[in-house]
Amino acid sequence: PMITALAATASSFLLLQVALAAPKSRFAKEIDVHKLDKEWAEDDVESDNWHEDTYEWRQKDQKKKQKPFDPKNPDAFLAQAMSGSGMQMLFVTLKEEFHQHKDQTAELAVKWQTLLQTDGVGVKVYPLGANQVIFTQEDGRVMQTKGFVL
Repeated sequence: PMITALAATASSFLLLQVALAAPKSRFAKEIDVHKLDKEWAEDDVESDNWHEDTYEWRQKDQKKKQKPFDPKNPDAFLAQAMSGSGMQMLFVTLKEEFHQHKDQTAELAVKWQTLLQTDGVGVKVYPLGANQVIFTQEDGRVMQTKGFVL
């Protein structure tokens, strides 16, 4: 028993010597926890004119993304205007000689909605009258819907 305890002490001592003699890792850095905590407490205060939920911050961010208006390219302007979030609506007027009854328009609306949804466009189509349809969507794919209708 005495030899076992002595051997255990000797092996522990050898293990400690090896650990101390090992080269220091380049990732083992001294960290001043008190200094770090102080810096963090100072930086923790958010000002109202930085926070991303403020109106001014959103306006500044939108101006960065906004491209200059080109009157020769109205489709680019429409795509930019419709690319935002929220609900977007498209009104379509059908030729009267092809759709004279609201039932025909409702049937067409169901077909169009099914075809667009098959393509992954989250759109809802509602007949407004005998020759008018409204498309509503929130996924920002208005230009794809426009291309389909035209």
